[in-house]
Amino acid sequence: MKTFLDCGSNIGQGYLHFRQKYGADCRYILFEPNPNCYRKLIEQFGTIPNVEIHNEAVYIEKCVRPFKFTTEYCVGGSLIENHNSAYDDDGNKQKILVNCVDVVKVIENQTPSNEIIIKLDVESSEYDILERMIDSKTIFRVKKIYCEFHSQYMNDKDKRKFKLRENKIMEFIRRNNIDFEMWL
Repeated sequence: MKTFLDCGSNIGQGYLHFRQKYGADCRYILFEPNPNCYRKLIEQFGTIPNVEIHNEAVYIEKCVRPFKFTTEYCVGGSLIENHNSAYDDDGNKQKILVNCVDVVKVIENQTPSNEIIIKLDVESSEYDILERMIDSKTIFRVKKIYCEFHSQYMNDKDKRKFKLRENKIMEFIRRNNIDFEMWL
């Protein structure tokens, strides 16, 4: 059986895309910390039997963290303070505390025979998450990773720092032949 972990579900754009690719028989677990987007996900997909929807952020540990997000739908929010630092405008942003789940525990809780596919569109948390998956070796339990890196949205100082981390992650992925595709 396939299990698709949609980390940063927003209002379900990724779910709809990957449902066409992986089919209705796949188990879909959607994580979205933005309460506005979470409500939309529940309205649209809450009654589908093989879809679980969690109002939580995927991160590197089980914790509660500040989450900054815009009040509009379809616009990302982040656990990372300097996310979108090149475009930071607090005019329509809110900050709330959100529950976070540990990516390693989420992966480890899947049946070992399950084929795990993960999409990371987590607005700059992907660096921490992928490094945690590498350190814990749970990255080897994942069949396919789709990921959007967000360094391009940062100011020059932050961009350089995050781009270095991205390069190290990608080097590990290449060296270990991990099935990885950029998600935009």
